[in-house]
Amino acid sequence: MTRSNATRGFSLVETLIALAIIAAALAATLQVVVSQARATRTVDDRRIAMLVAQSQLAAIAAAADTGQFETRGRTSGVDWRVQIAPYPTQFARPKIESITVSAGKGPNGKPLAVLHSLRLARP
Repeated sequence: MTRSNATRGFSLVETLIALAIIAAALAATLQVVVSQARATRTVDDRRIAMLVAQSQLAAIAAAADTGQFETRGRTSGVDWRVQIAPYPTQFARPKIESITVSAGKGPNGKPLAVLHSLRLARP
């Protein structure tokens, strides 16, 4: 009994081609998963930096400190910086202060969260 060419099954070359296609599909899937993991990490880092910045802004707003100054610190593993400076205006009485809070550090060296606010200077 002889078999026809159609019933002999897969050859080695066909099997290798099928494995190469599967490997390419798995590599593409892995790249998507890694990309999503990085994006999730970045969002988490930004969320934590924003929470720290909001906390520092609330603390400065409640503090009696006035005048131009800068302070730095670290909270929950996030570096932050608060700058208070006079807001440039000629007409405001009492004076207005500008508050800038930055927190975290991104991969490009820029802060992950920056908040700007104004307040009346305390006498």
